[in-house]
Amino acid sequence: GENLEKTEIIGKSDPYVIVQYKDRKYKSKTVKNNQNPVWDFEVNIPVEENVDNGKILISIFDEDIGKDDSMGNAELNVCDLLTNNEIQNNILKLKNCKSGNIWYSASV
Repeated sequence: GENLEKTEIIGKSDPYVIVQYKDRKYKSKTVKNNQNPVWDFEVNIPVEENVDNGKILISIFDEDIGKDDSMGNAELNVCDLLTNNEIQNNILKLKNCKSGNIWYSASV
């Protein structure tokens, strides 16, 4: 993550990532007090070539006591990933937030 929106009044956020695809959900570790976290988070998502045209949703949250705050989200198109075979250090601008980007790599 990079330049994530500040959701705390005092201090920095404690961000983590949720990656969702169909009925599967994967959660990263939380990085404490950081607006530019490095998760080194890896998931293996099974997709079917020539059949799958879904989207992978990446959501970032600030871990809090009680309800965690959304810090933005982004989508990856499965067809694009299958077409490119391998993507290294690509950046996505987060949506539904004031600022923030997420870096990702993918391979098929």
